[in-house]
Amino acid sequence: MIRIPFAILLLACALLTGAEDALPPDSAYVTVQDGHLAIAGKRVRFWGTTGAAPTKPGPQDDPYRYNRLALDRVQAYGFNLMRIWHLPLSAVEQPDGYIKGDGSKLDVYDWFLSEAKRRGMRLWAGAAGGNGIATMADVGIIDDPATAEAWQVAVGEKGIRRLGFYEATAWDPRLQAIWDRDVRHFLDRRNQHTGLRLADDPVFAVWELTNEQWWMPRMVGGNWQKMPAFFRDQLVARWNEFLRTKYVTQEALIAAWQGLQPGEDLATGTILLAPMRNTAKAGALNDANAQADAKFDGIATTLSRDDVSPHRSRDVNEFFIGLILASKRRMAAVFKACGKGTTLSPLTWDSGIGYDGGSQVIHQNADAVSHCAYIGGISYDESNGRYPFMSGLEEPPRICLNVPWLEHNKVEGKPFFCYETNIGSPAKFRSEFPYRMLFLASIQDWDIISWHSLSGGYPWQKEDPLDGPISSPGPGAVQFNYQYDEVLISAIRAAGAMFTGLSLQPVANPTTFIYGRRTIYSPESMDYAGSYGKNGLDMLNTTYLYGCRTRIDLDREDDDIQGRTIPLMTAYHPNPLRPTGQMCYDWRKGYLQMASPAVAAFTGFLAQYGADQVDFGNGVVLRKVSVVNDPDAPYPVTPEENYVSVGLASEDGLPLADCRRAVISAVSTSNNKGLVVGRDPKAPDRPGHVWAAAKVFSGAWKKPVLFSRVDCEITAPAIAGMTYRMRDWHWQVVEEGTIGADGVLHISARKPIFLVELQR
Repeated sequence: MIRIPFAILLLACALLTGAEDALPPDSAYVTVQDGHLAIAGKRVRFWGTTGAAPTKPGPQDDPYRYNRLALDRVQAYGFNLMRIWHLPLSAVEQPDGYIKGDGSKLDVYDWFLSEAKRRGMRLWAGAAGGNGIATMADVGIIDDPATAEAWQVAVGEKGIRRLGFYEATAWDPRLQAIWDRDVRHFLDRRNQHTGLRLADDPVFAVWELTNEQWWMPRMVGGNWQKMPAFFRDQLVARWNEFLRTKYVTQEALIAAWQGLQPGEDLATGTILLAPMRNTAKAGALNDANAQADAKFDGIATTLSRDDVSPHRSRDVNEFFIGLILASKRRMAAVFKACGKGTTLSPLTWDSGIGYDGGSQVIHQNADAVSHCAYIGGISYDESNGRYPFMSGLEEPPRICLNVPWLEHNKVEGKPFFCYETNIGSPAKFRSEFPYRMLFLASIQDWDIISWHSLSGGYPWQKEDPLDGPISSPGPGAVQFNYQYDEVLISAIRAAGAMFTGLSLQPVANPTTFIYGRRTIYSPESMDYAGSYGKNGLDMLNTTYLYGCRTRIDLDREDDDIQGRTIPLMTAYHPNPLRPTGQMCYDWRKGYLQMASPAVAAFTGFLAQYGADQVDFGNGVVLRKVSVVNDPDAPYPVTPEENYVSVGLASEDGLPLADCRRAVISAVSTSNNKGLVVGRDPKAPDRPGHVWAAAKVFSGAWKKPVLFSRVDCEITAPAIAGMTYRMRDWHWQVVEEGTIGADGVLHISARKPIFLVELQR
């Protein structure tokens, strides 16, 4: 018998288990617990920003300088999460890796990941499964000589990039295998600054397969018809296989569909994949099938939903939903098995699209639900009393331009993420928007809100990197960049503390809207905003008083509603709205008020409030409020408006009387010098969108920024004795002191106050 020394046995065990032991403990990772996010068993919320970093390498003597400054600023704004991009590309752009400290792009990227974790920040890996590159040389990844040449022709010499986003990856075995290989490859990359593989790094709170793939709307819109013939043929073959499984015989199919088109035959696989959302040429639906093409000679060349039975359109929707669900499940299984982080932390399958049942089916089967919304603040109606701007506080609440995107999509038992949001600029009344988002998120008990966008951080190489235009008009995403907007970011900071501190109660018994096959597979679901049937839009108003949950149950035929509702079209819309005892939304007077032991917030038109002070009922009183406009400020705030956004929030989740840290924001508005906004004289009488009618005529980019600043007095006995620092936009202290025993703090409009920090 050979005796092995005990020390060698220990060494062998260490070698066998060392990789696992080197990983962080489970308690380091963000997980899903009881339908919400948690770290070490304790619930946590994230208030994030999109597009803030990583930035490019800094100067040669300090390659990490720009990322360090960006993280400084992001944390100063109260964010505890960043939604970042290009993670999959990190293994492609520098395939030979890097030497730690060499200042290369990948070195700086990995340093950023490490530094974010060191600071306690978390990251959302946007579109982490959206990459993958297929080339003709990959044909052998699947052993199928019969289709090899045709597949190579379809892929082409340029290849196919972004396989995770490419629609055909849902059904082509080679594309799936290549995606599997590539996603494992990039997740296996080791960060030299942390020593961890990306797949094992707990810095990632959320993983994401694709961003705004919107597979269902693209497919029913006919995008697949533009693909190479090989992929189209594969899809049509899968469609016919689906029909044979469901109906077995031609006779059964004819009975269900009330007839077929000429030349269609189930046995030979010539049933057209039709109809789509829009009228299409029938031959183009299966143009690689010579037998079917010949049958269309001399007959009508278009096929629409009006030409066939509704049952046929329902089958198209059912086929597509089943196909993408199977694909996403398979991709998620591969992704989550790559490491400890990908296994433990939530994985979303896509982001958006707000009012589409087929897309929501995908979300509710993932680890979490992820939707977004954007709004504007310009009015093109000259009769509007706030023209050329508007305030959302003067209408029933909504964070949408038409149909809801965010309000209704919460699924019971799943975390809910708002992956992007903001109000477009210019907007005079934009400081209300963070509190309007907080109002909705508190009702619905969300887990993440990520703001768009800090637009790559700041140009730190410039003399004044915080100085730039705040008015960035237009139909594109540039209008939602807010990195230079002192007013909006101040309000975001205070609202964020309220959100992450879990300071406002959600509704207790939300109404549940249940949708079955009849609605989700209906022909109308092919149209955006066609989902959810006649009563679907009732979810919008219902959310803001009773709360809302949406559940899609494809095992049932009919719909159901469990709980109280407020119809969209109603002669009586409750006002003010009080979904809980801590929140009041009065859209006739134009204000939103929130209060709890840990917060006090008011946003809106104090001149219409009905009193010259706000008593929050928790010991906090806001009084002596006025707005002082800079000389020549465009669109100044008038005494008849007295528009303000004031928030006091505990920053550690404790009541104000017990908290160690708190923050105060007191802002109104600002605009670039010389800004002129109005109705575009070339706009149509019935514009399809506000951006098609409103126009910024001048001043959008001019400096300086001119302010309407708030002068007020806050009385709160709970904060008596706390020290305060009033900081300007450049983070310089403009006033400091200790709050007296009376708990009174005066905020002066004569000083450039960005934020007030309180500490006990």
